[in-house]
Amino acid sequence: MQFEPLRAVARAADHAAILCRPTVAKPAPLPRLQAQHGRLARRLAEQLAGLLAVDEPQVRATGIEEIVAGDLGTIVSPLAANAVWSVVGTPHRLLISVEGRAVLAELDRAFGGTGELDGPLPSALPLSADRLADRLENAVAQALGDTLGCLLATAARDTSLAVLAPFAADRPVVAIGCELGRPWKQAARVTIVVPADAVADLVADDGVVGPRAARQPASPLDQPFADLPLALSATLVDMHLPISRLAALLPGTVLPVAIARAVPLAIEGTVIARGTVGELDDQVAVQISHTFQV
Repeated sequence: MQFEPLRAVARAADHAAILCRPTVAKPAPLPRLQAQHGRLARRLAEQLAGLLAVDEPQVRATGIEEIVAGDLGTIVSPLAANAVWSVVGTPHRLLISVEGRAVLAELDRAFGGTGELDGPLPSALPLSADRLADRLENAVAQALGDTLGCLLATAARDTSLAVLAPFAADRPVVAIGCELGRPWKQAARVTIVVPADAVADLVADDGVVGPRAARQPASPLDQPFADLPLALSATLVDMHLPISRLAALLPGTVLPVAIARAVPLAIEGTVIARGTVGELDDQVAVQISHTFQV
C-alpha cells in the first residue's frame, strides 16, 4: 500500500494583526514597591521627628529582599521589638521588627543619656522599654499605612520571633529594610515583612501607592475603632519631692497632698478632658467640666 504525501486541503488562516498582538504584561508588584521604598523612609523620618523630638532623624532605605519566612532570623535582629499587624479590610498580615538597639537608645535618652550605646547589648529588652518599643512600632506602622494607603491594626507582639511565628516557615515573603541613624551611635535596622502573595494587593496596579478609591473620614463609632480599648488616666495628685526626701521614705511616713481642683484626664500623655473629683455610689468619681478636641 502506498500513501500519498500530505497536502493542505484549505487555505491557511490569515489572522488580523490585532488578534496576534502580544499581550502587554502588567508591571510586577515588587518593582512598584521598590519605587516607593524611598517614600516610606521619608514618611518614617517624619513620624520619628515628632516621636523623638529630633529635627532631622536619619532614615535610609536599605533594600528589599525576597526570602522564605524560615530565613527571617538572618535579617531580623535577635534583640528586637516584633509585632504582627493586620491590614484592616483584608486577610493580609505583616511583620514589623524594630532592632533592640533603637529601643535601648531611646530609653537611654528618656533617662537623660545621649542615646549612644557602648558595649554589648543585653540578651533581652527590659520591661521599662516595652512602652517605647510600642511607640516605635506604631510610628513604623503609621508610616507604612500612609505609604500604602491602608489602615493597620496590631494583632500580636513578642520580642521573640520564634514565639511570634508570624508566617509558615516555607512561605515566600518580602523583607523591606530601613536604617535609623541619629540619635543612635550605630544605625539600627527596621524590617517590614510582607507575604509575597500580598504585595500585589497592597500596591496599586498603576504604580501609584495609595487607596484604590476615596475614603470617607473614619468615625470612632465604626469598627474597628469602636471596640478599641484606650488607657485613660486621671491625675489626682502631681507632686515634686527632692531626692533626699524620697531616700528618707519609711513605712508610716505621712506626705501631705492637695488634690487638684481640675483633674486632667489623658490618653498617652494627651489631655482630652478635665473634671472635678466627687463621689458616685460610694465610689470616687470625676465629673467632666471641660473637653478638648484630640
